[in-house]
Amino acid sequence: MATKKAVENLKIKWLSNPSYPLEEAEGFERHKEELLKFRLNAEREWKKEELIKKLESMMEESQNNVYFFEDLIFFLKRMENPNAAI
Repeated sequence: MATKKAVENLKIKWLSNPSYPLEEAEGFERHKEELLKFRLNAEREWKKEELIKKLESMMEESQNNVYFFEDLIFFLKRMENPNAAI
């Protein structure tokens, strides 16, 4: 069974090269649920960041909709951490 330190090291290594399903890593079968949750959270965060960048770009191109986009970006940022000061 992999140690907690080995699991954390695997997560760090995966973040630098997320080209495979983390939860399928050989030797970490007992940690499959934890690794799946970590991968899905990371992917969701990356998608959210990408969407925010696209929206910010659209906002710069279209000043007519600036308030709509500002509200949408604020909402997306709050999705992950509702208690954060933005």
